Amino acid sequence: MTFPYAFKTLSFLLNFLMVRQVIYMLMCRKNTVYMRAVYYRVIHHKKPQEKAKILDYLTKQLSRLKFYQKAAAEIKKAGYIGRYHPIQYMMILYGFPLLVFSICMIKDPSLFLQYLLGCFAIASCVKILVNGKIKKITDQFEKHAWRIYRYLHNQIASGIKITDAITTVYETVNDNDIRNILMKFSATFLLTMNIEEALREINERFGGNEAATLCMALREGVKTGDSELMLKRQEDVMFNKYFNRLEADTEKSRTYCILSAIMFCAILVIMASVPVVMDLIDALNSIFIS
Repeated sequence: MTFPYAFKTLSFLLNFLMVRQVIYMLMCRKNTVYMRAVYYRVIHHKKPQEKAKILDYLTKQLSRLKFYQKAAAEIKKAGYIGRYHPIQYMMILYGFPLLVFSICMIKDPSLFLQYLLGCFAIASCVKILVNGKIKKITDQFEKHAWRIYRYLHNQIASGIKITDAITTVYETVNDNDIRNILMKFSATFLLTMNIEEALREINERFGGNEAATLCMALREGVKTGDSELMLKRQEDVMFNKYFNRLEADTEKSRTYCILSAIMFCAILVIMASVPVVMDLIDALNSIFIS
């Protein structure tokens, strides 16, 4: 790689990882005029077309690798479906900690272990945030699954074809994330009339047994035209799960309220008993001293 391409790549990484200000503050202290010129000329005024070209190239090269495919699946289940979101996720998860580690090692190599643990903590925080988003979407889907089954079952029982019911299934959900996913599923099926291609959206965005069961019911309904019994059975199962989840959440909230009340009472008791204990100690000291 020639020097101009290497310099452009470095500038892109600094701009893309959103650490321009950090690099600028760390490096401008030694050579302010030169670094300001580099910052404003190459990094700050970088053209969006060049960024898109680099992103396209990186996406094309990394899309063959398994860890990229795994990262793309994770970030898609977390609700980020943009074209460049997988490569952005990888750069934030791996590239940003590596860049921070390299800069810190240049400044003080003696703190190798501390830097390594710090970068590992940064990557762990990013991973926890993404997994938390995935869990939130999965939980919301499980909460609304019984509504989907009930809607489809009622539509079929009313004499409406399941192919027509699928195109409006998103109306049963009021959660924005789940609603958008079901809208894309319905739109894909309405445009292509290919149930397998439409179900791919649900499998890639949710996963899990509940999503697989819903896909099986929809696939069976489209192919045979009769999945009323399966939908009714799954509606009962998912409603029982939803009711059990509500009971568990209620019990958890009750436990938190009881613990909060106990801690509040304990604080009041301690605040009230401290003056009494202090007076008792002063009285005992006066007796034994005298």
